[in-house]
Amino acid sequence: MLGSEGVVVAEMFYFCCLDWYSFSMSKKTVTGQIYERVFELLVESPEGVRWTDLLKRIGESNPEFHPKTVNGCVWRLVEKYPDRVYKPSRGVFRLKKYEAGIN
Repeated sequence: MLGSEGVVVAEMFYFCCLDWYSFSMSKKTVTGQIYERVFELLVESPEGVRWTDLLKRIGESNPEFHPKTVNGCVWRLVEKYPDRVYKPSRGVFRLKKYEAGIN
């Protein structure tokens, strides 16, 4: 059985864990930020966006993104989001909702 000191320590631990959990969940990962920007750019361009333009525009939007991280995210875009993105031609990315003219 815990004394009053043990209960206080346990409660402090519990609340510290809750704070850490909510803090970690509110932060976006770098790749999450990159994918968010990719989808913003694709929504702005129903005709699609070329690979090099995606890399350039994402890099310009946040210079702190490492170019290799951006490249890796774009490279895996269709693999990671096959239900949202497709490649109508080599080097061009487009949202699937624009595939058949569906807006």
